[in-house]
Amino acid sequence: ANCIMIKSSASGNIKGAINSAFIILNQLGESFPSVATPEDIQNAIASIREFHCDDPKEKIMNSPELTDTKKLWSLKLMDHIAPYLHMMSSNLLILISARMLKISFQHGFAPESASGFFCYSYSLISIFNKIEEGYRWAKLALVVLERFNAPSLYPKV
Repeated sequence: ANCIMIKSSASGNIKGAINSAFIILNQLGESFPSVATPEDIQNAIASIREFHCDDPKEKIMNSPELTDTKKLWSLKLMDHIAPYLHMMSSNLLILISARMLKISFQHGFAPESASGFFCYSYSLISIFNKIEEGYRWAKLALVVLERFNAPSLYPKV
C-alpha cells in the first residue's frame, strides 16, 4: 500500500494512488463511495456516536488489540491515504476516519487507530467548527499512542 502511494504520488498521480487504495480497501471488505454525499457524511458521523461511552480512555486502554488481519491491513491503508485525502477530499477523509474508528471500537485497537481519532478530530474542528468535541477526540488519539507506546506516530497525530 505504501509503495502504491509513494510511486503514484512521486509521479504526480495522487488521485490515481487514492483510487488504487480504494480498490484495495474494497478487496479487503471496506467499500466507500467514489464521492461522499452529505448523507454519507451524516451516516458516518452517526455511526461514531453509537460508540460513545462514559470513559472512552478506559475503553481504549482495556479493549482488545486488533487481530483480524484484513481489518488491520485496512486500517493501515486508511492511515496511509489519510494525508492525501486531507489535500484532495475532506469529505472522504471524514468517511475514512469514521471507518477507522468503527473498526477500532468493534474489532480492537492498533497504533494506526490514532490516525482515525486525529483525522476525525480534524474534521470536527475544521469542517464543522466543533472545537471542544474535536479537542476531546484529538486527546483520545494520544491515548491510543500511549497504549501502544508508539512515539514514532506522534508526528502524524
